[in-house]
Amino acid sequence: MKNKILIFTLIFIINISFVLSTTYNIQASWDNYFDTNTFENVFAYTYVNDGSLISNNSYTAYFTDLTDNSSTEMYWDNVTKLFSVTINSTDEDDMNFRVSLRNQGDDNISYVNNTGILKFRDPFNVKIILWKKSNNNSNFAERYDNNFAYIYLQSWTTAFVNPVMDMSYLDTSFEWLPLYGALGTTSRIPKVIDTTESFWAPITNGEAEIKLYEFGNYSIYLLSQDIQGNITWNYEFIYPQTDHTKYKGMLTGKMSPINIVEEDDQTWDIYFSIWEVNKMDFVFEIGKYIVLIIIWIIGLLVIANLPGGAKAAVAFGTAYWPVMALLGWL
Repeated sequence: MKNKILIFTLIFIINISFVLSTTYNIQASWDNYFDTNTFENVFAYTYVNDGSLISNNSYTAYFTDLTDNSSTEMYWDNVTKLFSVTINSTDEDDMNFRVSLRNQGDDNISYVNNTGILKFRDPFNVKIILWKKSNNNSNFAERYDNNFAYIYLQSWTTAFVNPVMDMSYLDTSFEWLPLYGALGTTSRIPKVIDTTESFWAPITNGEAEIKLYEFGNYSIYLLSQDIQGNITWNYEFIYPQTDHTKYKGMLTGKMSPINIVEEDDQTWDIYFSIWEVNKMDFVFEIGKYIVLIIIWIIGLLVIANLPGGAKAAVAFGTAYWPVMALLGWL
């Protein structure tokens, strides 16, 4: 009887300890910048200490402006399973805030708050026009009409965080090779999205208009897509990223970023050659075609030397390039 009581007591203590150790967390999500005089949303989701999301609305979330400690109850959306609150500021300001989670009548659960800063700024537009540089003479330049799909800017302070020997370009350079990526699969290992703060816009007829919020030095990057038209991309401050990205090269060199000194609408004319955009991708693109041509020639010679191989060689030579295109290697 004493053993049964002891076992029951241990189980009871373990269960109580587990309840007391449960921590409910709340995590806010907001854009890098908010426009002044507009209504913007701050979202929050809740989870327990094992990472599981909380999908019911038995909890109350609050948004607190730490400037004056005023609190607003956040709205629960039963469809998205997110809390949200609408924020507005008429002045340029950095708003320190806290989101907190409460549950009335449950004293055995601890809660973790989440703090952050909302940046309210007056935006301005920077128009960038892309010109083809001819023999380093800008007087004879022509526009890049349909060579690139997107352009994005990154702050000079964040553009060179990656190591000098960053090998991430290999994904785009070698993706045409058979079985590149996970062994035994027909697709590559999924990419991890680069979340570096970026300001981007689509390019139309060789020019793009990008919304910025602060002055400073910015590096320019260009993206070209293998697919036609614009892609669906819902991140305002993360540049578009898909498996169809053909180029991702820094346009301006490390010693020549564009220097935005005034927070007013302005236009920049950029002169460059394709070689300056991404030398590594350019070399690998040429190398890819050289390899495919060598395979084509060797295939023709081998098949043609087989008995009755003339007709087979003609068939191989005719079908080779359409098949390469169908496999996505062109």
